[in-house]
Amino acid sequence: MLNKSLLIVKTKNFSKAWKIFSKKLLTYCMILIILQIDWMSNKLNDVSIFYFFYQIIGWTFIQLFQKLLKLYNTMLLKGCLHTHTTCSDGTLTPQQVTLRYEEKGYDFIAFTDHDYLLKPGYDTIYNRVKSGMVIFAGVELTVFLKGYIHINRIFGENQILHVFNHLPEYDLDVDQIMDRLYELQKMFTIDVMEITTKGFKVKRFDEMSLPHPSIVSDDAHTAIGIGRAWIELDAKRDKDSILKAIKNGDFWNCYC
Repeated sequence: MLNKSLLIVKTKNFSKAWKIFSKKLLTYCMILIILQIDWMSNKLNDVSIFYFFYQIIGWTFIQLFQKLLKLYNTMLLKGCLHTHTTCSDGTLTPQQVTLRYEEKGYDFIAFTDHDYLLKPGYDTIYNRVKSGMVIFAGVELTVFLKGYIHINRIFGENQILHVFNHLPEYDLDVDQIMDRLYELQKMFTIDVMEITTKGFKVKRFDEMSLPHPSIVSDDAHTAIGIGRAWIELDAKRDKDSILKAIKNGDFWNCYC
């Protein structure tokens, strides 16, 4: 278990280092190519067809360079979108939760305390948290639908993500899950479906074909639960870019 976790961390760090190196190498190569094209065009007569040819090539390389830089303007980010604090039934304060995730190398988390247990002024407490991570405000909604269902609503700047939470905990078969999903989608735009229970992998759900991307989380309520499962993705380090990547299914599920 430890070796697998270390391998994931090393792979992540190598990926970040390779991105930085390759971006710099790409920059130097493109500068040299453009300078060479500019030198060649200056050697030619302004009315020469070759002059215009080299100018076109130079402009094409500049456009290509800008597109490649835009592609590289992402980072490999590690995060969890389901965790609880003392603002509902968690045992750690939002600040303590944040520090624990930072210690494990996370880049973003979402506070998703239970709607029916939320303490007054919870949003003010969230806003006072000091962290270098991207912190999402969210809430775990309880929906009564042939029993209860939990839905995470997570807020970006302009984006909102809805997660059908912890499928293994409802003791439902596939047809029953699809039935609940059909009803839920009349109330919410479900984006992803959580297939873990308190961060533990459940083989049946890990192998299940679902109509929305499968996502994992640790659903931590205590310090010991933090870091059991997380996602990694390539995105800009801002809320909406992260949520868009998740909606598109552009992420990896990871376990320790």
